[in-house]
Amino acid sequence: MITVVWEDQLGGQVKAFGPHELLLACVADDLGRSRFALKHEIVSVPKKGNSNVRRTLQLELDKLRGSGQVCAVLDLDQVLNLWHSNRRPNNCFSGIREALSEDAPGEYEVVFLVENIESVIAACCYALSEPIPSKKPALNERDRILSRVATGSAAMRQIVRKSVPSFDRLVRFVVANLVRR
Repeated sequence: MITVVWEDQLGGQVKAFGPHELLLACVADDLGRSRFALKHEIVSVPKKGNSNVRRTLQLELDKLRGSGQVCAVLDLDQVLNLWHSNRRPNNCFSGIREALSEDAPGEYEVVFLVENIESVIAACCYALSEPIPSKKPALNERDRILSRVATGSAAMRQIVRKSVPSFDRLVRFVVANLVRR
């Protein structure tokens, strides 16, 4: 099993929400499997805020790793706020990863969504040929948009992955770790 710990407004452990449904559909595309069959192999744990993702890695990583690989998904636009200004790492992926590893040691992958989940929503709207919301959508609207792409065509999901390489990196990590097992 692969556990994906998301920075997400939703918070709490849920079995399905928009980002998870889109991830499942993209992984299913790559593996030629049903996304429903993957629901037991990929678990999403949304945490409200980057700091809660870090706290989960600090306190629950061993438990999560007991089930398999762990991937933390953080919004890049707010990640530096995890540290006080006098402790902030260099504003680069490797500097932020290193600082996170010092705060939460252990074996896990980190994916920074560039800039945040709204980047994925914008790419989904583009794939759906719909206008991008003028303001941050409510959770149910966000999940509706993401789910429409998840249940749509593989071509739509490819547009999203090409538009948001950081999300594509998450998909590739999950696929690679499912194939290795």
